Amino acid sequence: MTQTASLSSDMIGDRTELLTLDGRCDRSTARNAEQRIVSALDAGRTEIVFDLRGVSSLGRSMLKVLFRALIRIGHNGRLVLVRPNASVWARFEQSGLDKGFSSHTDLKSALADVSSRLPPPPHTGSMPGRGR
Repeated sequence: MTQTASLSSDMIGDRTELLTLDGRCDRSTARNAEQRIVSALDAGRTEIVFDLRGVSSLGRSMLKVLFRALIRIGHNGRLVLVRPNASVWARFEQSGLDKGFSSHTDLKSALADVSSRLPPPPHTGSMPGRGR
């Protein structure tokens, strides 16, 4: 019996979305993941952390989804991966995508990486010394 994949989504602050994928990733899971990524970007999230530690199998369709997301985000944000087990990560290495993504072995360091690169929130008050 194959393990059904699950995909969960959590907002972290105003700009970061954490997507967690567990189980065997098939085309249906890839489509669902792509919809979640697009929704997060459309909602103004500029940083997406994709936690793949629980993935037992990953096909080309999911690699394509992640690659398209990386292109869509471009220079306006970041897509950071939490690496899956070695056999699944080998799919990234075989395709050359391991070099295209910022990746970490644990969630804590991925979140720290994203939070350290977020621009400060816009200043809404008046600047000191600029009164009339």
